[in-house]
Amino acid sequence: MITSPILGIPLGILFLAVAFGFLKIYRIPTGGMSPTLQKGDSLIATKTKAEIGKLQRGDAVVFTVDGLRYRIHRGDPMRGTYVQRIVALPGDTVTIDSGAVHVNGVRVEMDGRVSQAPMTTVETASFPLVVPEDHLFLMGDNYANSLDSRYFGPVESSRVTHLPRYRILPPSRFGEID
Repeated sequence: MITSPILGIPLGILFLAVAFGFLKIYRIPTGGMSPTLQKGDSLIATKTKAEIGKLQRGDAVVFTVDGLRYRIHRGDPMRGTYVQRIVALPGDTVTIDSGAVHVNGVRVEMDGRVSQAPMTTVETASFPLVVPEDHLFLMGDNYANSLDSRYFGPVESSRVTHLPRYRILPPSRFGEID
């Protein structure tokens, strides 16, 4: 039982924010965003309207994949929610050359790591690819082990629902998500 209003008020606000969907807690089921987010991590994300003008290359986003298709599973529709990073914005040109991902002629680099991932075959995209208006090209930080826009193509910005903010579990990894 909470007896202190000093503790009770913030917990009540947190409860209401989660109940009304302004905050959401996600558990990471795969290593596709490793090392930023590891399998088993839990995070808090804030609700957003995906306004293209506010999103930037390098931002991590939470988005729905419901109904997207990719070749690996015979085109079966996908379901669920993913966390990935924006690699390219509308109008950007994405190329993949020997596994290296380039955006507008510059090799993608995150956290000091340059992209080196297997070339993929997608039904929805071919490279070079110009990201359509109101779409984003998304990739997981674990380039070699991420089911991302290389497989299912650019994603409509309207699919972005939340922005990941903090890792909350495990306690040893608590902190802001870059």
